[in-house]
Amino acid sequence: TAGRSGDGMFFDDYPEYLSMADSPELTLAEEGTLEVWLYADSHFPFAGILHKGNIPDFAQEAWLLQFWGFNGQLALWLHNDAGEAMFVASSTYLQTEQWHFVVATWDANQVKIYVDGQLDSVADNTIGSVRDTDAPLLMGAALPDGTFGFRGVIDDVRVHSEALGEAQIADRYTDMVP
Repeated sequence: TAGRSGDGMFFDDYPEYLSMADSPELTLAEEGTLEVWLYADSHFPFAGILHKGNIPDFAQEAWLLQFWGFNGQLALWLHNDAGEAMFVASSTYLQTEQWHFVVATWDANQVKIYVDGQLDSVADNTIGSVRDTDAPLLMGAALPDGTFGFRGVIDDVRVHSEALGEAQIADRYTDMVP
């Protein structure tokens, strides 16, 4: 469907999602950035946006960017090899039927969420390195059967093996806004 720039992926109901096989580029153990444009038609609790993992008990999960509740709050979850998890939730609640530029980053020290080019939330990294898993990357759902599906359009997804900085993210947002 029409996306933010060109075509985007439209997800409208369970069990729609996109699965991409594991690759070395998806190993973001020491640092990483998830970058995406979202247009939510509605907020479905725990709806997966980008998820590196595919087992319902999260035993294979590396990272998950998702909606946290019915109100448009985002959460980024990280898991390590010891099975420890941490998350940071956004203080911004995304509006429906509006495009938002969402970026989540982590490194050895901090985990951050940016919304529309601005730093939104920060937490200390309490788990260290993020788990390396051979699970696929899921887009548009939290689980591989489409459970906790996103409703709307996901566009211009980028995964970086470095934690982009605040100025880089602000510039990327500015460059993409008409």
